[in-house]
Amino acid sequence: MAESRDTSTQTAVGPQDLLESMAVPVFLVSDTGHILYVNPAGEHLFGTGARSLLRRPIRNFLSGDSPVLAMLDRVVRRGRSAVEYGIRLTGPAMAPRIVDARASPCHDTHHQIVLTLHARSVAQSIGGHRLGQMSAARSATGFAETLTHEIRNPLSGIRGAAQLLEEAVGPSDRELTRLIRDETDRIGKLLARFDTFVDGATVPTAPVNVHVVLDRVFMLAKNGFAKSASFTREYDPSIPMVPGDRDRLVQSFLNLAKNAAEANPEGTIRLITGIRHGLRVQTGTAAHRGLPVFVAIEDSGPGIPEDMRQHLFEPFVTTKSGGRGLGLSLVARVIEDHGGVVEVTDATVGSGTRFTVYLPAVNSSTDGAQAPSPADTAR
Repeated sequence: MAESRDTSTQTAVGPQDLLESMAVPVFLVSDTGHILYVNPAGEHLFGTGARSLLRRPIRNFLSGDSPVLAMLDRVVRRGRSAVEYGIRLTGPAMAPRIVDARASPCHDTHHQIVLTLHARSVAQSIGGHRLGQMSAARSATGFAETLTHEIRNPLSGIRGAAQLLEEAVGPSDRELTRLIRDETDRIGKLLARFDTFVDGATVPTAPVNVHVVLDRVFMLAKNGFAKSASFTREYDPSIPMVPGDRDRLVQSFLNLAKNAAEANPEGTIRLITGIRHGLRVQTGTAAHRGLPVFVAIEDSGPGIPEDMRQHLFEPFVTTKSGGRGLGLSLVARVIEDHGGVVEVTDATVGSGTRFTVYLPAVNSSTDGAQAPSPADTAR
């Protein structure tokens, strides 16, 4: 005879207890769009408590064009579930993020809808763009002008430095500064006629200090295209070296800094480094590689339209009048060659744009050196 389970000491868990313990935001919304229930994860997502959310229209907490609102309306009209993946969620009290949304009518009544919002991880959000970046960045047509574009960036810094020197030196030395200026102009004209580029070069791999790279970018930008902008450098002194080519990384981050300066010539450009543990992406060999080091360049410009973001890394796609749309395609190429990924999001401060590059770290067994703190790097 089978033994009966002793449940006398077990505590019954109700449906609301389960909802309260879930890490996924859950909302119960009426057919008029009012919030009838929200769990703690939903409160955290919307950045306010249940007391402020309940019995109020959900549209008050989302942007007016939010796909979530259209999805809820569709569920009310059709009486069946709807799912949307990778939608951008924004609101007055929440940081922008990418979520998968599911809305289902309650079984007992179509007048109430259960809404769940699953936030995507960084790896999931940027993974969908990775293949597109790879193919776009390796466009043979794009690379012919990409190299030209990249040489122009340091030339701009050289020419700007020569102009500053010309104002500071005596008449006998001005001939030399004019020579520097004239030669950079000559090289620029030669580059305009450069129309071939041979792919296939391997990336030299050596431990690179990203703080040294960013300080080089800062000096070139400040003495060239970003002389009117202000900079803040927010470095994490604990980040490790990254494997790669210092000059190519300088070119990539210089491109991002140039975009930031053009977004708001007299605004603020933030250079940020840090560590994000747990981010892994799949490589071509089906292995997963960790990308713990991140470098972000953030501007205070007007931002980039949502419909442009998925195509930003394709050659000849640009939001700037007169722009060639080549800088970001080379950024994608170089970062991909370094085993990393790059994503574009809204700025964490203000209304600008943030480009974040995620890179692998040098194996501690081969090189345990860490990047020095900002106080130890060049100013």
